[in-house]
Amino acid sequence: MFSKIELRSHPSIVLCLLLLFFLLFPTCSENDPSGLDENFSVQLDLVLPKLENAADPNATIDAVTVTVTAEGEPFFDEFTETLVISGSTATGSIEVLKGEDRKFNVLLLTSGVTIFCGSQTIDILGETFDLDFQFSQKCKDVTASIFNNSPFSSAGNSIAVDWITSNTGVEPIPEAFDDEVWLSTTPGTANKDVLLGTFRHSSGLAVNTDVPVSLDVTIPNPLPGPGGIYSIFVENDANGEVEESDETNNYFLNDITLLGTGDLRATLTWDTGIPLTDSTDIDIHVIEPDGSEIYWGNENGTTANLDVDNTAGLGPENIFVEAGTAAAGVYEVFVVYFDAIAPAPTTEATVSLTLFEGTAQEENQTFTRTLTVADDATGFNVATVTFPGGVITETFGTRSTDPPIDLNITSSWDNAALNLDVFLLHPMVLDTIGIGADPVVIDTALDGTYLVFVGANDIGVTNAEFNITVFANTMSENSQIINRTINSTGSDYVEQIATVEYPAGTITEIPAPNSVSSNGFSSGIKAKALIRPKSSKKLRKMAKKRR
Repeated sequence: MFSKIELRSHPSIVLCLLLLFFLLFPTCSENDPSGLDENFSVQLDLVLPKLENAADPNATIDAVTVTVTAEGEPFFDEFTETLVISGSTATGSIEVLKGEDRKFNVLLLTSGVTIFCGSQTIDILGETFDLDFQFSQKCKDVTASIFNNSPFSSAGNSIAVDWITSNTGVEPIPEAFDDEVWLSTTPGTANKDVLLGTFRHSSGLAVNTDVPVSLDVTIPNPLPGPGGIYSIFVENDANGEVEESDETNNYFLNDITLLGTGDLRATLTWDTGIPLTDSTDIDIHVIEPDGSEIYWGNENGTTANLDVDNTAGLGPENIFVEAGTAAAGVYEVFVVYFDAIAPAPTTEATVSLTLFEGTAQEENQTFTRTLTVADDATGFNVATVTFPGGVITETFGTRSTDPPIDLNITSSWDNAALNLDVFLLHPMVLDTIGIGADPVVIDTALDGTYLVFVGANDIGVTNAEFNITVFANTMSENSQIINRTINSTGSDYVEQIATVEYPAGTITEIPAPNSVSSNGFSSGIKAKALIRPKSSKKLRKMAKKRR
């Protein structure tokens, strides 16, 4: 018997082992992927496509790699080679193990980013075969499309942004990636001003897969700028986690109108009218407690501001009072049918009033008005809002759209030979107001009592009528007519006819006779009625649309 050592060293044993090795070696070589006699050198000569959709128009393909994998028999890991680029072609050779279903994958890169990809599966069993690569410009390619989002909203509100994320390439996306929703303060531009939200695609994206996404986001409060038109946009793969063939189609953008809000928000929209048209132009107006009127011609008042004026659509228009700034008193809300292309359609205007938006005291009411008169001299009352507390009261009827006037006095008489002058005295004014025959107009009255006088320039008798109006062209308008027989004894004749007290606007008639001497009155300051030339409606509309 042989010991273990002897067994290993006995000549006959060694000879048998050598013979067995040489008999088995061809079989091992045949199954060895590295065996050169079973490898085939594939010559590649590829015409490079043009970079028509590259982000950089001057970009060129600077690398071409070829990888061959086996899906049939015999299996092997892979063969990879980088080709040499010369002009518009890439050439080189790659060693491939003979067999069935050899899948050639070709990637064309620029600056390390895959721009084109193509693949072809062939059998390499002999020495003749053809390679015909059809390159795709979308290997892994994420795209977005927004199919719904709110046309307008306001600061602090939550809105749903809906979009579809797709892989339109020919390769699956195994890696996870983020979509981001941004708010841009510049309409029509994808500026990353405020990040609104992020959605994570945790399992990647298969080829030809569409993933609907809905994300609730909150509009920042306060807004990053004044109310008006902003843009919301979705950016796919915002952090560049996916190597894509086209990075230029990763976002989709929609405009959104963001409305100012606070203690009060009055938002106007309207329908297309009957007959159907988009030519209507409806305007919202708000008169503040101090008489300031806010509308397209006066966008900024004491506490209220117009931030959106729509002239070529169906709204919105929006007037708001910032939180904590509402003045004590009554805010009057009305709408005006500004214009329409004939025939002027009947249209329904909707006014949404919101008080204390975003707080526990928030209140919402909506009102509609059917507008049938295309006349910019006619307003349609909607509601009043009284602060503090915020009490909404619906109002009805029509109103003049002339600017509000705190005090207006007109006069007439029946004796043409006798000239009368109406004038005022006020303790805060050192001179008389309103000497002359023109109406006496005070746009903004001082607190206190105005004394109303009438004077004559000659001897004579006349029957006179004095129309005193306070808070003209507002919901608080009040008028009183005073009829008086004036028996003038000469050019120094003066008679008091009334008092008007502010801020209440109380009119009190002073009974006759109460003539006084004119020696205590100076020549006065004329405050004539504001003369506003009436331009044509067409010219006013053109002026408005130039704003």
